[in-house]
Order: sequence, then structure tokens, then C-alpha cells
Amino acid sequence: MPDSKQVSLKQLRYFVRIVECESISSASHNLNIAPTALGLQVRALEASLGVTLLIRHPRGVSPTVKGKIVYSAAVDILASVNEMVVSVNLQSSSEPRDIWIGLSPHIVSAIGASAVVLQDEYIPGVRLHIMEGFRSTLVHDIIKGYLDWAIIPEASEVEGCHSVPIFSQSIRLICKPGTDLPPGPIAMKKVLAGNLVLGNQGQVIPTLLSQAAMKLGLEYNIAFEVEPTATQRQLILNENVWGLFTYATVEEWIKQGSLEAHDIIDPPLEAISYFVTRLQDPIGTHDLRILEFIDMLMDNHKLENPNRGWKQLSKMVALLD
Repeated sequence: MPDSKQVSLKQLRYFVRIVECESISSASHNLNIAPTALGLQVRALEASLGVTLLIRHPRGVSPTVKGKIVYSAAVDILASVNEMVVSVNLQSSSEPRDIWIGLSPHIVSAIGASAVVLQDEYIPGVRLHIMEGFRSTLVHDIIKGYLDWAIIPEASEVEGCHSVPIFSQSIRLICKPGTDLPPGPIAMKKVLAGNLVLGNQGQVIPTLLSQAAMKLGLEYNIAFEVEPTATQRQLILNENVWGLFTYATVEEWIKQGSLEAHDIIDPPLEAISYFVTRLQDPIGTHDLRILEFIDMLMDNHKLENPNRGWKQLSKMVALLD
């Protein structure tokens, strides 16, 4: 008969990491534990529960039907234990609580400085460490546990993580002033018919444009594929091409008059940003004041910059619902 008394938190933590990594060898590297020792822990867990938890195949492992049940329960158990530990530490420790949060560059430019300056006043006892990165880097770092939280564009499904849409940003066509484009919004068909300078494939805006083109059944021409925004700007000015950016990215150049922005319609192009946290480290009630602080920063930014094309989809505090 299964002996549930022999199930340990260590076994559950190891099992969860194996399922998320889909490989015992990858999980052992992530946990810094020998694969043999990790395998023994899983077999001990299987013996305690009296079931087979993993199916082994050439590409790694996957959970059995009962393994999926154990994984889901283990995630909840570990989250509850983590909540308890954090709550106790908050009551008993005078050391500040460190939160590592990853933000894409346009979010850093929007709220990064305010977060650093105001955090001592609004969230005493908490120390926010802001790490700037592009989507691929942030996704990697949140999965690996290098970040506690992250706000990542187009991250609706991240392995082993919970994602909630926080806000969207409209993407606009950017060109050199004096081109033959009429004032006002530009239809997506016309955008796709132009010569474009875009970031590397796999980045957020090229991916969104490709999806829009596919839905319309149209092709488009990439005249240049480069990553640095400054280089794209120079190509827009010198080579009669158009770029696609969120307004905040090129706002200063638009205000200076060196670039011109047009809304895109039929359909509009929008990037949704998601708050992402790992399933095994979910948001708890002890995080409420930090979430309220971030909400305040984003609300203030939106009020101060009404033309940046930000649309709030949900409040950070909704993560506790």
C-alpha cells in the first residue's frame, strides 16, 4: 500500500523541475544535482505513491496521467510552503526583501527611474532590482529562476510559468517627414506593400507583422533586417524605407521632427505585455503592496503620456484574484 508519509518536499521539488525541464539531465544541471541522485529521488517518490510518474523516451521524459496529477498538486504544495516561508521572513527579518524583476527596454524607460527613486517611500523593506532585456532573454531568465517576476511582450505561454496580460501598446508606422504618405492612419495593406526595415526575425514586431500578413493573405518586403534602433532610424532617413515601432521607442525623434508616426488600421498592430511568474513561485498576499506600487507607476506614466498608445488590460493587483 502506498506510504504517503515518506513523500518529501525535496522529492516534489525535484519532480516538478524534471517535468518543467522535460529531461532528467537538464533538471540535474539546473538543480546542480547528479542525474543518478535525481533519478533515485524520483523512484523513491514513485515507490511511496505506488504509481509510475514519468514516461522515458529518446528526447527526455514526460509525465504519465497520474504524474500530471502529482505535478499539479506538487506545484500548489510548494507554492503554499513558499508563501509561508516568505510571510514568516517578512515578520521576523529586518533585512530587505529582494525582488528581481525583468523589464523590456520600453517599460524600463516608462517606469524604471520612478521605481528606483520612489520604492523606499512606497514599499519600505523591499528592494526592487530592475533587469533590462529583450523578450528572449527575459523568457530564459524567468524560466531559469534568475528573475522573480518579469513583464514580457507577447509571452502568453511560457513553460512552467503563469502569464497575465497587463497592457497593450499600439505599433506605429514610422517614416521620414515629407514622404508621399497622406496624413492620418495607414491601412495594413499599404504597410505591407512598402519597403520595410525591421528587427531580426523572432523579435516581437516582425512576428506580429508576419501574423497580420498571413491573416490578410499578403506578402511583404523586408528591405533591411537590423536590430539597433539607431541604425533603423538612419535607414529610414537615408533609404526611403519605413519602420515599425512602439511610439515610446522613437518618441524623442518624433518630437524633434526628424521622424513621422502614423497609426496602423485594418487591422491595427498591437503588442500585448504579460506579467510572468513561475508556477512554483506564485504571487501571494504578501506581494500586494509591491503590485499596487507598480500599478501606481504605470497609471502615472499613462496620465503623463496620453499619446503613447498604452491600453491597460488588467491591474497588477488582479494577479491575486
